[in-house]
Amino acid sequence: MSYQQHRGKQFFIVLILTALFALGGYGASYFSKQFWRAEAEIVAPTTNELGNYYSLFSIYQLISGEKAAASESSKRVFHEFQRQLAAYDNISGFWQNSALYKQQVTGNTQNDGMLLDELVRRVSFSRETPESAAKISLESDNPKQAVELLLGLMEYTNYVTRSVVYNELIAQWKDLFNQVNSATQLKSGQQADAQDWQGKLNMMKSVSALDNNLIAYRYMKKPMLPIYATYPDRYLWAVIGGAGGLVFGLLLILLFPSKRKES
Repeated sequence: MSYQQHRGKQFFIVLILTALFALGGYGASYFSKQFWRAEAEIVAPTTNELGNYYSLFSIYQLISGEKAAASESSKRVFHEFQRQLAAYDNISGFWQNSALYKQQVTGNTQNDGMLLDELVRRVSFSRETPESAAKISLESDNPKQAVELLLGLMEYTNYVTRSVVYNELIAQWKDLFNQVNSATQLKSGQQADAQDWQGKLNMMKSVSALDNNLIAYRYMKKPMLPIYATYPDRYLWAVIGGAGGLVFGLLLILLFPSKRKES
């Protein structure tokens, strides 16, 4: 057999193996586990959805002299909400508190860690842009469970967000209150200034405690029962299979010359 014929045969073998492995990868994708994906689109909440956080935030801005647009409180809250949805610790915290995770834990640290990572990867989030709302999706084994889990994730993340923004405002409020109280005592001998600072102090004393009514987002598209299952990217599986066939074929080519020489 001539050198050209030998090389042609090798090329043909590589081509056949690449095609067979690609078909195998494509076919294997049909046997992979299917998921159901629940999706939601969200934007910043209105001021009415912030509970009394909006009024307390506005009073703080007024007394501290910080100038901010009326929508600043909504933007801050939604920014924190998006940050939590993108945070691994928040998503893993949700799953660790879910019945689904608790039913599958084995007590083995490595296995439970792999399970948790798999569940975290089922959640996908993309932030809001000037052109589109923020998008959050969650995959599960059945459509009803996917919707329930996504709603649970939204509720859990809202609770975490509320705790963060409330604690931040409380800390700022305490600091400002101490400043106003000190200024009131220092200006006690100056009637005009004393009245001004006393008025601010009285205003801060008269506010009610933060309620639990803050909602950190507003739905543009609520989670709905998915109609179709989510399948893996079949073409990607074919490409991966084809790449495996190519590597296998090249390894065979490297072995052929050595066998020829030995013979």
